[in-house]
Amino acid sequence: MLRDTVFFQREVKADRLPDGATKGKAVIRLHYIKGNSEPYWSVTKEITGRRYGSSFGTLSKEVRRKYWPRQKWIDKYIDLHLSGVSGQPMNLVENGKYHAGLCKGMEKERNLEHLASHLRISDEEAQRLVDRLDDMVTDLELDFVPGTEEYDEANKLTRAKQHKAFEEYCLHHSIRYAQESREALIELSGNDHIELDFWKEEIQCKSTHTK
Repeated sequence: MLRDTVFFQREVKADRLPDGATKGKAVIRLHYIKGNSEPYWSVTKEITGRRYGSSFGTLSKEVRRKYWPRQKWIDKYIDLHLSGVSGQPMNLVENGKYHAGLCKGMEKERNLEHLASHLRISDEEAQRLVDRLDDMVTDLELDFVPGTEEYDEANKLTRAKQHKAFEEYCLHHSIRYAQESREALIELSGNDHIELDFWKEEIQCKSTHTK
């Protein structure tokens, strides 16, 4: 298998620079690292200057708007940052459950802003999702008396239903994630016919040649 292969990369010069900086660019990549299940997207920034110092790391939409104001198209790649080429956000279900407050003992960690960002949905859609999950608990408390064995048993079943509902929600959106990734891939590669599994054949060929 390949150790680290950059399939596609595009560098975008900053429209403006912070005081003291002399160079600035955004780097969009689709690359594969040995051990990963698929290539993944990354969008980083590189801003440097003798008086400014240096700034590297993930490019946020806030920074993009500030220094790449004419490059709004970059946002689609920022949304895909650290997603696999399949388009699914990293640890889609596990991280999503955490942000939704579904993990045991972590209910207070619910964060709608992070949930919406992770699932790439609007804040309103994130609110509707957690309301749906919360309604399951409300129904439970109306039907059973807390502290009883019946309540505890029903609570376990309700929690299981919440997790299943969330998993089904993520599965339902997998097609959308794939479509978003393919659109970004077509734009970056310039190939209207490229498919999301293009990389498998290339890796297989290179692996055969290195044996």
